[in-house]
Amino acid sequence: DGLRPEFAAGTPDCYIQLANQCMDKDPLKRPTAKEVYKKFQEWKIILNKSIEELDQNQTKIQNKFLNADEIIPTIRPTQKQHQD
Repeated sequence: DGLRPEFAAGTPDCYIQLANQCMDKDPLKRPTAKEVYKKFQEWKIILNKSIEELDQNQTKIQNKFLNADEIIPTIRPTQKQHQD
């Protein structure tokens, strides 16, 4: 009850925030599929732009995702045993 996944080190803050919104215990506070899609599209656009085209906030978002891409290959998968 109320269990939520942990996020790996280096996961972009904006991604964690969106994921937590999607898992809100109150379904009325969760974003719609359309809102999630729009957010993913926004991030995709940011990632495809050059640094000169981005404002300060967009640059931070781009850097967080690019840093995560570098960290992901270094993370070893873990499996936890859960009691039924």
